Amino acid sequence: MQSEEDWDDGEDWDDDYDDSDSSSILDMELATKMKLAGAVGIALLIILSSTIFTNFGFYSGAGSISVLIDVNEGKDASDNTFTFNILATSPAFGSLEKEGKYTIVNVPNSVEYSGSPISAHSGTFSLNDDGRGSVSIAYSDLFKMNGNYNLQVELGSQKASDSVILNKFSESAVADLVQFDGSKPLDRDDGVITNMHFSSEIIDDPDSNLDFFVNYLKDDDPEIRELSIRCLSHCQEANLYNLLEETIKDEENRVSLAAMNALMDAPLDDAPTGELVSYLENALVNTDTVVRKTAFDLLGHAGSADDFEPALAMLGEALSGSDTIRREAVAEALGSIAPDNGVANVASRQGYVSKWMVLGTFLNDKEHKAFAEELEPEKSIDFEKTYPSKYVWALQGNQRRDGEKAIERDIGWSEASVNKTNGMLLMGPLLPPPGTFSIAYAVSDFTCSEDQELFLTLDGDDAFKVWLNGEKIAEAIAPYLHRQSCVATLENIKIKLKKGKNRILIKSANIENEWWVRARITDANNRPIELF
Repeated sequence: MQSEEDWDDGEDWDDDYDDSDSSSILDMELATKMKLAGAVGIALLIILSSTIFTNFGFYSGAGSISVLIDVNEGKDASDNTFTFNILATSPAFGSLEKEGKYTIVNVPNSVEYSGSPISAHSGTFSLNDDGRGSVSIAYSDLFKMNGNYNLQVELGSQKASDSVILNKFSESAVADLVQFDGSKPLDRDDGVITNMHFSSEIIDDPDSNLDFFVNYLKDDDPEIRELSIRCLSHCQEANLYNLLEETIKDEENRVSLAAMNALMDAPLDDAPTGELVSYLENALVNTDTVVRKTAFDLLGHAGSADDFEPALAMLGEALSGSDTIRREAVAEALGSIAPDNGVANVASRQGYVSKWMVLGTFLNDKEHKAFAEELEPEKSIDFEKTYPSKYVWALQGNQRRDGEKAIERDIGWSEASVNKTNGMLLMGPLLPPPGTFSIAYAVSDFTCSEDQELFLTLDGDDAFKVWLNGEKIAEAIAPYLHRQSCVATLENIKIKLKKGKNRILIKSANIENEWWVRARITDANNRPIELF
């Protein structure tokens, strides 16, 4: 039988045994945790290193890359190469990779094409030490179909893209007939048009295909008709005015516009003298604004004085209408073909005061001192009288010499008409020089059949005062701008005209540069009143 001491020793032994076992377990857990922490640390190091190597480049790559297709690409018909430029930067901690790759994909814009984008070209590019590179590709190796060309470049992990629309038109073509054995009639659209491959090369003698192009002017497809016009425009021996007379009347506005644009480049000697108005009649009265404006432009470009009266008879209604855009377009076209006395006629139909008596010049200065003063013509008007006046010649920059003595001369009234169909009365050509630092007067007399209230619109460069029947009704001075137009404008001044004779007097001042005045009378609906 054991003593209590022996039992206690046993307890102590057991205690010692338990402590040792617990310590071992703790040591094992600590070791496991350390191993786990080490494994995690290694994994983090691997991830961090991978990130650094991938993004900051202890290798060759690129920090960034950009690409730009030539800004003039597709705009020059004689350009035979497709060009783009690349710019790349080095990675933050690496070297710049010097070679990359590119791909170009064509997305056709033809309504007949419904397939997938077409692979147009691919290849590699090289960069210099500055990270710049350029690639030029012959169109014969690149061009597939008209449409959008999408470019993508790749350098290392970096990518960039750009795109451009390319439309090419051909003067020669080669056609492949697919699955045609002659057993049945060939459908032209499916067999020829759809499968026709156009060459991008320009033939030396387009006139040799003149009859072929003319044949397609009456094609059912407006796109083909338009294309035939463009081909004909390259034929030097073709009289386009003869060939396109019916095409201008085409029911498709796009075809009519193509025909008139082609005629703008045709020899003027081919235009029908004196008959251009009837030739363009359908286009001149077309409801489409663009077609009508193009016809006006062609009339002004190719017409002659022999076309003026027929044009005025047909288009005169537009001059007295309230449609400002149409009125001005018609007036400009008529002004281009008007004889010497026709300009004032066109202006007066628009309500502009077109017939004047002018007097000048009187000496003015930069502060418009003479403009503020009452000069003799403002007190009384006698068209037979002469007036003493002074002038000086301005130096470079329109600066007068200090103390320079003015030169004296006598001036008198003279008849004048507006110089432009837009109603401008250009003072410089009508008066003795110089036009700088000058004052002039313009008077117009007219007769009304009854009393009436109308509206007067005035503008001019640089300043003006206006009297109606001896009463001052308006004054305006434009801020001075050195060697620039200084236009003062007053719109829709209500005026009362009396039955019988009426008189408008304008005092016009000029410092430098342009010098003109203009007056227009309309009713409450902005319709011109032809009083002159």
